[in-house]
Amino acid sequence: SPDELRVDDLEYTQTSCGRQFKDGRPIQKLIDDLNSEEVDPLLHPDMVLEVVRRYVDGRYRYYSNDNRRLYCLKRHQQHVAPREVRVAVKLYDWHPAFDRYLNRFSEREQANLDKDY
Repeated sequence: SPDELRVDDLEYTQTSCGRQFKDGRPIQKLIDDLNSEEVDPLLHPDMVLEVVRRYVDGRYRYYSNDNRRLYCLKRHQQHVAPREVRVAVKLYDWHPAFDRYLNRFSEREQANLDKDY
């Protein structure tokens, strides 16, 4: 079963997101449905966010892979403040070994790029 987190504790994994979902629906429709309580972020099956928990600078941070839905939830949080909005999440832990891998992988990729020029 999904965990739940406060929307305010979730961060984006991208700096921007599209104005429509992949199926063409405008994201404003979901914001409206959240604000009218037609969609419950804890109960609606399409609202479960994929979240990576990563330990950074002495604390856990939570990064959503579902940036459009998170944007809608954050807009909804602004609408209902000071009430706290919580959302169902599927939580994945980021292991420190992944950081080492990425560092080594990027060094290898940089070495390959340097060879090509």
